[in-house]
Amino acid sequence: MTDNDSTTSPLNTHIVWTLFDYLLSEMGSSAHEKGMRHDQKLATGDLFQSLCKLGGRIGLTVGEVTANIEQAVMASGNLTPLITSLENASWLVLSGFSRGRIKVAVIKENDVEIRLLKIHQLCKLLQTKPDQLLDWYSVELTAPMDASTHHDTHHLPPLQRLFSMMKVEKTDLWRVIALAVASGVLSLATPAAVQSLVNTVALGNMHQPLVVLSLLLFIFLTFYGAVSVLQSYIVELMQRRVFVRMAADLSYRLPKVKWEVYDEKNGVELVNRFFDVLTVQKAGAFLLLEGFSTALQGIIGLLVLAAYHPLLMLFDLIVIIWLGVVIFYQGRNGVSTSIEESIAKYSVVAWLATQARNGQTFKFSGGPELARERTDKLAYDYLSARQRHYRILIKQHISLYALYAIASTAILAIGGLLVMDAQLSLGQLVAAEIIVSGVLLSFARLKKHLESYYDLMAGVDKLGHLLDLPVEREDGERVTWTGPLAVSVYNLTFQYPNHSVPIQALNFSIKPSEKVALYGELGSGKSTLTSLLTGLRLPSEGRIEINQTDIRELQLDSLRKQIAVISSSEMIEDSILENIRLGRPEISVTDVRAVLKRLMFELDHTPEGIYTPLSLMGSPLSTTQIRKLLIARAIVGRPSLIIVDSLLDEWQNFSQSEASHILFDPQANWTLLVLTSARNISELCQRTIELPGHTP
Repeated sequence: MTDNDSTTSPLNTHIVWTLFDYLLSEMGSSAHEKGMRHDQKLATGDLFQSLCKLGGRIGLTVGEVTANIEQAVMASGNLTPLITSLENASWLVLSGFSRGRIKVAVIKENDVEIRLLKIHQLCKLLQTKPDQLLDWYSVELTAPMDASTHHDTHHLPPLQRLFSMMKVEKTDLWRVIALAVASGVLSLATPAAVQSLVNTVALGNMHQPLVVLSLLLFIFLTFYGAVSVLQSYIVELMQRRVFVRMAADLSYRLPKVKWEVYDEKNGVELVNRFFDVLTVQKAGAFLLLEGFSTALQGIIGLLVLAAYHPLLMLFDLIVIIWLGVVIFYQGRNGVSTSIEESIAKYSVVAWLATQARNGQTFKFSGGPELARERTDKLAYDYLSARQRHYRILIKQHISLYALYAIASTAILAIGGLLVMDAQLSLGQLVAAEIIVSGVLLSFARLKKHLESYYDLMAGVDKLGHLLDLPVEREDGERVTWTGPLAVSVYNLTFQYPNHSVPIQALNFSIKPSEKVALYGELGSGKSTLTSLLTGLRLPSEGRIEINQTDIRELQLDSLRKQIAVISSSEMIEDSILENIRLGRPEISVTDVRAVLKRLMFELDHTPEGIYTPLSLMGSPLSTTQIRKLLIARAIVGRPSLIIVDSLLDEWQNFSQSEASHILFDPQANWTLLVLTSARNISELCQRTIELPGHTP
C-alpha cells in the first residue's frame, strides 16, 4: 500500500473511471454510465478532494476512514465498500465477506481482478500487518434508490420498481431462495418418517428401526429449524438495509426537489408516504419467509404426490389450475384496488394534518363543523375503497377454502380406492394424506399472502411517489468566489403555470458590497424574485448573472454556498446552536457565540443557553429572538451575498437594533439585497430599486 504517498499525485484517468464504473455496477446504481468517460480532465492535488469531486459527479459520496485490516473488513460490504490506493496507480476495493473469505477487487488500467482472500493474504497484498492502521476511503451511493426512480412523466409499475429496488439485494435473495428450497425438502421429513413407520409397524414389533427413524427425524427437523432461523436472519438484514437506503436516498433527494413541485403539493404531507417503507419491510419479509416457503413446499409436495400414481398427477393439475384462477383471474384488480385504498388513506391523513397545522382556524367560525364534515367524507371514501379491495380478498378466501375442502375429500377417496386396488401402500396413503393436508392448508391460508402482496405493491407505489420527485440539475460550473458578489438582471420575466406574471421585463444591476433595497408592495413578486436569484426557479424570459456569469451555467450547490437567504422563520427541532450552524462543520461553537453576542442575543434568558432545544415554531424564543437567530444563521457563514425577503418589515425599531448596524454596515464583506414593502427599511440602504406593480 502506498499509504499517503499519492495524496498529491495526479489521478490516472483510465484507472479511476474503471474504479468508479466497477463501484457503480456493484452497488446497483442507475448512474452506471452517467457522467462516465465524458470529462477526462481529472483533478490533481489532494487525492481525497479529487475523489470527492469526481465521485460527486456520478452520484458517489466519498469519506475518509482510518482502520486496521480486520476493522476494515468488518466495516465493508457490497453497498459500503472501502477503497485504498496500491502501487503503480492501481486500486484495491474491499467488499466484506463472500463464501467465507474476504472479497477484494484489484483495479488496474482497464482490468478488474476479483479475488477471495484470507486475512494473511490480504496483509501480504497490502504489505502491512493485521493491527496496523491504514488510510481507507469509504464509498456510498449519494442516492441509494436512484435505480428505482423514473425520470420522465410516467410512474413505474410497482412490481417493476420492486425488482429495481431489490436488484442490489440479489446475492441475499438467492441465499433466501436456496434456504427456502432446503426448507421445503426438509419439511418432507415428517411424512417420509410416518410412511416408513407405518410400513415398519405393518411388518411386526421391531424397536430398532423405530429408534433409528426417530433419531433421523429429530436430526432433519433440527436442520429444518436451523435453516428457518438463518433464513429469517438474512431477511432481517435486508429489511434494515431497505429502511436505511430509503432514508438516505430521501435525505439527499428532498433538499434537491424542484421548487415548483411545492406549488402543487404539500411537501410535509407527501413525506408521510415514507412510512410505507415499514409496509414494504413487513410484507416483503412475510412473503420471503412464509410465502416463498409455502409455494416451494406446495410444489415439492405436489411433485412427490404425482410420483405415487398417475391419477394423483391429474389431481395435482386440477389443484394448480384452481390456484391459477384464484390468483390471476379473481385477483386481477387486487393491486389497483389496494393502491386506491392507500390513496384514500393518505387523503384522510393529509386532512388531519391540515387540522393540526391550522389549530386556531379550526377553533372558530365553523371550523369544527368543517373538520367533522370533511373527515366524514374522506372516511367514507376510504371505506368505499377498502370495500372494493376486500371484495376481491373475500372471493379469493372462499375459493381457497373450497379448494381445501374438495381436494382433501378427493385425496382421501382416491387414495382409499388405490389402496383397495393394491396400487398404493397404506404407508403411501398416510404420507400422501399428510402431504396434501399440509399443502392444501397452506394454500387455504394463501389469502393472507395475497393480501400482503397487494399491500407490498401499494407500499412500493407510494414510495415511488417520493422517489420520482423531480430534482434540480447538478451540472454546471463549480464556483468558489471570495468577496462580495455582483448581481445583474436583464429583461427578467417569470410566469407561473396559472398564467400569473409577478415579474415582467425587470432590469437592474448591483455592484459588489452594495446594500440595495428592492421595494415593492405586497404581490409585486418579491418572494418570486428571491427564488429566481437563488436558482430555485428558472426565468421564463431574460437572464440573471452573478459575477458576470449566467446563473444557468453555475452548479447550484456551489452557488448557494455563496448566498444566504433570510426570509420565513424556518426552524428545525434542534438546539439554538444547530439551528444556526445547520451542519456546517467549519463553523465552531465559538463562532456562533460571537455572532449572537454581536446581535445582542441574550443566551442567559434561555433555559439551556446555546443548547436550548427549539420547537418547529421557534418556542421558547420570542419573535425578535427568532429574527436575530435567522440573521445569525446567515452571517456566521460569511456569505458573499445576503438576500433578506420581507423579514424586517414588521420589526419595530429595527433601525436602532444591533442587527441593523451589522447587516447594513458599508464595510461588511457582502452584497446585501433587501426585498421590502416598508419605506423605513428601504431608507437604510444605499439605494432603492422600485419593483413594478405598486403605487408610489
